[in-house]
Parts: sequence; C-alpha cells; structure tokens
Amino acid sequence: MFSNNTSTAMEFFKGKKKYDESFPLFSPNKTYDIWYKIPYYGKTDTNGIVVYPRERYLKVLDVKKNIKAINFVADGFLALQDFIRRAKSKRAFPSDFFGKFSVKKAWLPLPQLYDQYFENFIFNPFLNHYLSTKKIKSFVCFAKEYIKYVKSFAADISFTQNEFILGPNCTNKISGLVLDLTNDPHDDNEIKIKDYLDKFQYTSFVNACKSFGFRINKNAPWQIIADLASDKMRQLAANGAGIDITDNNLFDQYYYTAVEIDYANFKTYLWQMYASYYSVNTTYSNINTKLKSVRYGSPMFSDFTTWATHELPVELVGEKDAFITKYGEKYFLSMYLKIRLIENNQEKEYLELNKYLLNYYDIGGIDLALQYIDKKIINSKIYTSEELNPYYFNT
Repeated sequence: MFSNNTSTAMEFFKGKKKYDESFPLFSPNKTYDIWYKIPYYGKTDTNGIVVYPRERYLKVLDVKKNIKAINFVADGFLALQDFIRRAKSKRAFPSDFFGKFSVKKAWLPLPQLYDQYFENFIFNPFLNHYLSTKKIKSFVCFAKEYIKYVKSFAADISFTQNEFILGPNCTNKISGLVLDLTNDPHDDNEIKIKDYLDKFQYTSFVNACKSFGFRINKNAPWQIIADLASDKMRQLAANGAGIDITDNNLFDQYYYTAVEIDYANFKTYLWQMYASYYSVNTTYSNINTKLKSVRYGSPMFSDFTTWATHELPVELVGEKDAFITKYGEKYFLSMYLKIRLIENNQEKEYLELNKYLLNYYDIGGIDLALQYIDKKIINSKIYTSEELNPYYFNT
C-alpha cells in the first residue's frame, strides 16, 4: 500500500519505504531529492544566502504568458520539448506520454505566496486574537507585543520572508529552476509508480532530460529541475544568455538576496498592521491608583482610591514614509535582527550582534547592515559544518 495525505504516520512511513524501493536505480546524476536531501535548491546561492530571481531574467513558456522560468532554463526545456515531440512522431514514445509535453507549472511569485501566508498566519491571528486583551498606547508598545508574539510562535510560524523561503510552506518553484509537466498531486505515491515509474519508456525520458541539462525530482516523477552542474545547462546559459553560471555567478547576476526584499517588506507590514490596529483602536483606557492615607505604617492597612481614565489617545500612525522616518532605520534594523535571531534560536546573541549591526549601518548604510545579518545567521539551518558547501555543483 502506498501513502497519501490521508495516511497515518505509520502508513506514510511504510509507504515512503515502499516508494523508495520501487524507484528505479537511476544514476545519481539524473535525479534530485529536493524533499529530503537538498530542500534549499534554488532558494539559496552557493554560499547559503537566501535568494529570489529578478523577474527580468524570466522567460515565458506559454501563449497566455503565465508560465515562466529562468531564461536559459526555458531554452533548455523548449529544446527538450522539440526532441520529445519529434520522438513521439517516430513512435519512440507513446502519443499520450506526458500529453502535449508542455509545462503546467513553473516559477511562482514569492511576494504573492508570502503575502497570503502573512495574512493567514500572522496578520489576522496577531491583530484579531493576540492583541484583543492587550492595552496598546503607542507603536513602541505594539512592537514589544509583536516581539512577544514572535517568541511564542516562532517554532511553528515563519515571521520573516527569509525564513518563509527556507520553510516547507514555500515551494522551490520560486527559483525559476523547477518545471512541472503535469498537475498530478504530490501526495499520492501510487500514481507516481503506476503512471510514471512503471512505464518502460520512463527511463528513456530520464536519459533525455539528462542530455538537455535537467534532472528528475525523485519524489515527483513529472517534475524536472535545471541541473546547474551539467555541461549542457552551462552551455545554454553561456550561449543563450551570455552568463557563466559556475561558482556564484548565476545568483550574483540573476537573483536578489532575499533580505533586500524582506527588510523593506518587514517595515511595510509593521506599518500596515499598526495602521489596521489604529483604525479600530484610536483610544485606550487606563486604571489609576492613588494612596489616600497610611495606617500603622503598612500599605496593608492603608486607604487607596482607584479611578479609570477613558478615551486616552493611541499614538497616531501617519503615512508610511513619515512613520519609518520617525523611528529611524536603526530601530527597524535592530527589531528585524531580533526577530531573525529568534527564528533561528540565536536570541541570546542579540545584544552583541546588534552593536556590530549598528556600526555596520553607520559605515555602509542599510545594504551593509543587511549583509551582516545574513552572514551571522547563515549557518543556523542550512549547513551543519563550519565550511560552506556549494551543493549545486557537487551533487
């Protein structure tokens, strides 16, 4: 019995074992296991820095202009598509093999994915539930409560976009390096075996993919992944796009460091959340206590008077630019660093790292400060040794 999303934990374990046993013995350089072995493929550069492609380097793969991939990866697929279609015309492959052999899913825009995630798991729960019993007087109070919220749920929620990219809720398709040839469900191992791996022509398909610079995703037999270490893919990049993709050149030229986008969005989301809170909480109440008289020298026997002050104004939110200027980049950089450290179980290092962070900001501004943050958090989850391993080129 193969497992799917309705399986129990034990059924899943047994189903996964059976699937692995059923998987053909392909050469290791023809497949990638991006579920279990290299889950960060296309999400980080060769130095472990989280990245995201610049959209101007994407190329359209369909008439409706909805399906895109990195330009030389798209060129590689179009060449593979032409080969498979010609092979079908000569009956080397059945006519129904992968249908019309076109891409069904490819690059997905990170901003849309994260925005939806942020709304569902952070924005709504924080504003509508967590803050419902809190007294917020100002943005500083708001920010302190947000940090407490992060500490409470960082084990289960990705609060920054950087962490979201590395997490299981973000697909590797954001890289522009991954192409789905069908819309089949990823959770049903029986379909993977019956409809793909058991087909005698599947081995020929895998070999064809390899010759055009692609590998197969071991856990999704219909998904092909650009092999950045292959000579063919490097030729496509050099001849078609004029780029040498050895070392970190591809990511330096074609990709943003994700922190560039993340930090700007971080400030915007904070402003939006506080503005939303302020829109329905323009005032707050305060309970005041005053000592009236002291008896026997002890507060236990003393008289107090207590009264409530209502309709105290909450700090005005203002426009976003004025809001950011009011608190300053150092305030937001320090807060961003703290949240990144909390997410990576490094909060105890905050005081020391924050001093250096602010020094780097004074020297080189936001860019240098963000580079410092990335460098200090780089080893937390991706690498288990001190030596960085550019896994793209030696797997």
